[in-house]
Amino acid sequence: MPIALPSLGDAVAEARRTLRRFPFAILAAVVAATANILLIEQIGVEQTNGRLMATAALGLPLFTALTLLAERLRRRGAWLALNLAGVAVLAGFFAGSAWWSDQIFFSRFVQCAIVFHLLVVLVPFVRRRLPNAFWQFSLTLLMRGVLATAFSIVLFAGLALALAAVKELFGVDVPQTAWARVWSVITFVFSSWFFLGGVPEDVEALEAQRYYPVGVRVLAQYILVPLASSYLVILTLYLGKVVVTWDWPSGWIGYLVSGVAAAGILAVLLGHPATETGEQRWVATFTRQFWFAILPAVAMLWLALYQRIHQYGFTEPRYFLLVLSVWLAALAVFYAVTRSRNIAVIPASLACVALATFAGPWSGFALSEGSQVRRLRAALERGGLLAEGALRPAPREVSAADRDVVNGTVRYLVAVHGTDAIAPWFADTTVRRAVIAAGVNGRVRSEEVDRWADTVVTHIGLRYRRPQPRSQTRQFAYQSPAVGAVPLRGFDYLVPIRRSTADTGYAAAWTSEPLAVRVTRGAETLALVPLDSLFARIRAADADRAPPTWDRGRRQPPLIRGLRPAMFAQDAAGGSVRVVLDLLEGTDSAGVVRVEKVTGRVLVAVRR
Repeated sequence: MPIALPSLGDAVAEARRTLRRFPFAILAAVVAATANILLIEQIGVEQTNGRLMATAALGLPLFTALTLLAERLRRRGAWLALNLAGVAVLAGFFAGSAWWSDQIFFSRFVQCAIVFHLLVVLVPFVRRRLPNAFWQFSLTLLMRGVLATAFSIVLFAGLALALAAVKELFGVDVPQTAWARVWSVITFVFSSWFFLGGVPEDVEALEAQRYYPVGVRVLAQYILVPLASSYLVILTLYLGKVVVTWDWPSGWIGYLVSGVAAAGILAVLLGHPATETGEQRWVATFTRQFWFAILPAVAMLWLALYQRIHQYGFTEPRYFLLVLSVWLAALAVFYAVTRSRNIAVIPASLACVALATFAGPWSGFALSEGSQVRRLRAALERGGLLAEGALRPAPREVSAADRDVVNGTVRYLVAVHGTDAIAPWFADTTVRRAVIAAGVNGRVRSEEVDRWADTVVTHIGLRYRRPQPRSQTRQFAYQSPAVGAVPLRGFDYLVPIRRSTADTGYAAAWTSEPLAVRVTRGAETLALVPLDSLFARIRAADADRAPPTWDRGRRQPPLIRGLRPAMFAQDAAGGSVRVVLDLLEGTDSAGVVRVEKVTGRVLVAVRR
């Protein structure tokens, strides 16, 4: 049977029909693409353009859901009223985001994106019991999204090659940003327009449809189900180990539980038709048993979260992980007890959770700020720096643990929430203004968070120390200041310092145990110059070093400057030596310090 391909006229007519059906959503796509191009061309305020692009991107699912809701209600004026309400919601999000830090903005963007996308699949079925139509509708959107992504990639590749050909063959001056602009238009406008063209209008007709693609069936039944089952077995065995050894769960257990939960829920959703028809009974068995099997993993996640929250208080990631784990446990209990097959409960409940935690005193943002402020207050009170709600000079030495709490918590507040909550602790009005200004600027200028945190900690009466990198391996490096030409008068040989050497003449090699430079002549050791004093100065200066940098994709250890040129003179057997160090690099991994590189030169004078 020949495949009938649409003509160009049919494609244009379909595009017009889609525009008439979803004008607000396509307008949001155009605004998002325009804002992204302004970002690319560096026109206007970068932060404003970024917030506008994100807000317009939220308009795509929001206006789609509102249009589907209007079609479901079938009331005159509902379409315009709902879409104008959507404009008001986005305007409020854009205006409010000016006061949010990057972390809060990203979190709330993700929450809104979850709610709006889930509304797209939920609103056509308001007060309708069409379980198969719900699954078919969701599958249609999923397949359309995959197709839109594939078409966008192919279209961009073709246009990018065409631009390159025009530039190289005809000598046309094509701006470097042209490719990024093309990608922006394709990503936001073309892909959205194409996707919206495939949104079904008659959802009731989908109830009688029994379409189950082979690819989706294979993914659900033969990939996701075995993977989720395997990881559940691993997690259950690990829980047994925790119970036997009473060793707290590892910190990364949250990622594993989240991954197995996502894989299991996706397997349940994609494998839903198989459980309804009874063709694959083992899939139905997995669906029932999954909700029982996930509960021990959730309990173990709660143990790990309790340990972190008890030690370090709430932060937004811990809060949302806790909320999602409670949601997952509630889902498991619901499906295990009721044995319900209504998969719409999963997206509906997740949308409710995301919406409920968006704002308010129970939200992750308010709760995390309050938790960290209380933690900071407790540390200052233990150190004698805070009494009756007012800061004062420390009457005694503040412990290292409390100093770390003050440094880390102040930095968190400056970067995420601002410092309004702790400003009343500062009695001096000028200092209070400076502290509040640090909180405002730290949220806006994320690259200067450490400088503003330093301002606040200094006003508290302590010395600010930059946070340790997340990796347990800390790199350090000492580069000797330029010493100019090295005078050779009075010396006979100049030899480089190597890691090891087999030279039969004069040679110099560095050793790690002990840390020294060994000068040899053949098998004879002329001198052993210790580097302990220099290394002690390097480690002391390393505490206040700058953050690591990146050079051509490679992480570079921060250079420690401010030390005098490292030159050591020492008498040797049959003469004297002078060691001139150029570079010393090493790592500190969980307190285990290793020197990995030493470079420099050694001057050797032979006594005659």
